[in-house]
Amino acid sequence: MYNNRAIRVICAIISIILLFGYSFAENETKEINFLNIPWLSNETEVFEQLTELGYVSQGLIGDYTNDRCLFLVKNDDELIWPASSNVYSDVCFTVELGNATRGKIAGYIVKNMSFTFANDGAFHLISVSVELVEAKYEDVKEKLTRVYGESEHIKTEEFAQSSIWKDGNDAAVVLYTDSEGYDYTLMYGRTDAEQILQNCLSPVDLEDVSGL
Repeated sequence: MYNNRAIRVICAIISIILLFGYSFAENETKEINFLNIPWLSNETEVFEQLTELGYVSQGLIGDYTNDRCLFLVKNDDELIWPASSNVYSDVCFTVELGNATRGKIAGYIVKNMSFTFANDGAFHLISVSVELVEAKYEDVKEKLTRVYGESEHIKTEEFAQSSIWKDGNDAAVVLYTDSEGYDYTLMYGRTDAEQILQNCLSPVDLEDVSGL
């Protein structure tokens, strides 16, 4: 039989373990992705998941374009924001779902979804842009904060309002609008997307045998 002192010690140890366990859980950063689709998934995997979740009809795929590439960019100060570029048109393409889109995100009707893939001979998902109809900025922000913790505010001339959430695994999500009162956009993406695209631009030397 344990005496009272031993019981108190055991209870104290259990309390400390539970306290630290709770603290670690609270500080753990949730991985950021879109609808639990892993980054760098290929286009077949992405649209199978979207179909399964009911966001697009069976067998229905949107418009493919390589005129522009939508992705998140990061500067030396770790500032991240959405960008569009045609510099990488040879190694990426974007699928615009437009009217093919169904369903809601955060309780709001989805107007359009765009999925951008890097192409190095195979396709790899690097960003997702979601336009929400008549969304309320503070409401969507509060819902994202519940999932990913506190956000950072981005102040740029391009966006009337914007907030960003980052994880520790090269991914982020940005909530922004170009003009207050209009539809809001969520952009999920790899924060190293530009490096991935640059790697796709680098040709492979088939005759290189160094390191073998």
